[in-house]
Amino acid sequence: MKNTLSAGIAAIALSVTSMAAVAADTTLTISSWAPPTHGVNAIIWPQLTKMMEDATDGRVSAEIK
Repeated sequence: MKNTLSAGIAAIALSVTSMAAVAADTTLTISSWAPPTHGVNAIIWPQLTKMMEDATDGRVSAEIK
């Protein structure tokens, strides 16, 4: 019984640790061949970035280069 309890506690500790790693923030890098004034870079990517941040509660963001 004691070994089973110890194994259960260890399993819970490992699952909590792995869930914290999954919940880590992510920053995507967006690169484009078009100039900064192009509609894709000036309009589309910023809107998509905002939509991603809203949908993931800020866990995923993007950096436009």
